[in-house]
Amino acid sequence: MNRHVGTVSFLWIMTGLWLIAVSVHGLVTESWVESVVTSWLIPIAFGALAILAAVTFWRRGLVGRVLIRITSALTILYSAGWLLMGGVEDAGGYWPWILFSTALAIYGIWVARRVAREMIPAIAESS
Repeated sequence: MNRHVGTVSFLWIMTGLWLIAVSVHGLVTESWVESVVTSWLIPIAFGALAILAAVTFWRRGLVGRVLIRITSALTILYSAGWLLMGGVEDAGGYWPWILFSTALAIYGIWVARRVAREMIPAIAESS
């Protein structure tokens, strides 16, 4: 297995588990107002998507590459939105996690593209 695929998969699994753990903690400890519950359910869903993408990417299939790209693109969009909507002033303590997830997203897109390029000659040789 390509070591980059393993690294990206492991980091997305850890990120997804962390998001789910923090969100479950938030659900348990904060009020059950509808908007608060919704704001915690979104990271739970994204954490599940990140884990699903990482596990399928580990198997090196087309679905895994597509899911890693979708997860990475959503992360970059969220990071850009956080930055443009004043996240540094409003929620400055989140910047290390935003920076980490953005770097992981860029790395994930690069690895997914690299794996796709490696598979194209292999498919051409087998036919």
